[in-house]
Amino acid sequence: MVEKPANEKERLALLRQYEILDSVEEVMFDELARLAAHVCDAKSAYVSFVDENRQWLKASYCFDIKQTSRDTAFCAHAILEPEIHIIPDTTADKRLSDNPLVVEEPHIRFYAGVPLHLDNDKAIGTLCVVDYESKSLTEQQIESLKIIASQVVARIELQHVQRTLDEQVATQRKKLLDEIQGRSQTENLLQTVLDAIPHAVFWKDRNSAYLGVNQAFADD
Repeated sequence: MVEKPANEKERLALLRQYEILDSVEEVMFDELARLAAHVCDAKSAYVSFVDENRQWLKASYCFDIKQTSRDTAFCAHAILEPEIHIIPDTTADKRLSDNPLVVEEPHIRFYAGVPLHLDNDKAIGTLCVVDYESKSLTEQQIESLKIIASQVVARIELQHVQRTLDEQVATQRKKLLDEIQGRSQTENLLQTVLDAIPHAVFWKDRNSAYLGVNQAFADD
């Protein structure tokens, strides 16, 4: 079983709060994955998120797998790291040498994943690149991969803020409509009462402009 972060409970709560799991595909995330692959001269790349039992891919480039169990996910190891997790040769790593993704299709040999940290230290997923032969990354490639990962995080946070604002606007709009409807019902009730009075009734503002009349006044 893969080790879990010390802040696993808080990390999972944040993952649910951001509502990213099982969300629709988005071109922006796919493009960032493709950029990561190109920068690192890797065959494939993907943006994944790790929940209690699985790894789910939000975006990918030349990688057909949509989700895996958490126990077989390389990213389950990467979220334990503060900055980047690099495995030059998966067959030489005792944690992964018998992993189905290594010994079977797609036969991953190289992996590098940058944890996606939200709220300072809670890694909800990774941006990672993979290849099918062992290799390494240059310092410049590592730094570039970290920068792209920061853009993935920025996109996630922006969407969360926008969704929060949309929800607040929707709540305020409903509250306003309810108030208007309530006021309208009150005014209709008042008009019904006034119309039942047999003599003329009217009311004006301070400039003597009519604001309303009852039916008896209108009939005169």
